[in-house]
Amino acid sequence: FAAVGASIRVTHDRGKTWEQFARIGSRLEGQIAIDPEEPSLMLVGTEGNVRRSEDGGHNWKAVSGPDGTVLAFHFDMTSLASKRICFAATINGIWRSDDGGLNWTKKINGLPWTKIQGFAGGSNAKSRTIILYCSIPSKNIDGFKGGIYKSTNRGESWTEAMGPGINKDTKAYDQWAQGNIAQYRDILTTNVEPRTVYTYNSSTGIFPPHHATVYRSTNAGESWSAVFYQDPRFGDKYNVEQNYL
Repeated sequence: FAAVGASIRVTHDRGKTWEQFARIGSRLEGQIAIDPEEPSLMLVGTEGNVRRSEDGGHNWKAVSGPDGTVLAFHFDMTSLASKRICFAATINGIWRSDDGGLNWTKKINGLPWTKIQGFAGGSNAKSRTIILYCSIPSKNIDGFKGGIYKSTNRGESWTEAMGPGINKDTKAYDQWAQGNIAQYRDILTTNVEPRTVYTYNSSTGIFPPHHATVYRSTNAGESWSAVFYQDPRFGDKYNVEQNYL
């Protein structure tokens, strides 16, 4: 599926051709999410709210609760498909539904501020593991505050996940810095291994450890390591296909 204006288009030939599938009634923003086990259940972000379909995208209804530009959704694969727990993240907060997206409750306890920049969830039915991650603006308040947070209890509480190894600078180190403090806007995990998570930061300097990079954690943010070195001046660490830099 793909969003085009206020309509959804579908391809049956792996993207070679597309045809209009359904009209939503409002311009689409953010993610089109499909329940992996029950593909008839779908969620989309539109201008300022979330819409839900229970017939595979043919018909849609707006739901109350989540407001603001939608960033991402997550279907909790440790929950029953007949009563799916799901999550919606917008720039204004994170919400949970315990009934497949019909009703929503805001879940932000533990976040020092609630402007959300990124969101990802991983849930593995076999290991009974679910971890949610979000990123909020970084601020210098007597030191680094903000960045990556996680929840291991379906959003009931959030704790900081800025373990050793990740950039927590609060000043620019050279004239090429993208700011005085590293910002984390993108975050990604999977259902295969929810404890493995990736994030991308803005730089506080051109050279490591201040550079813009991808950070990887295999222990849910308890520690991090940089895995993306995009500049030939980084020597042996340079690990990207030759590019304009």
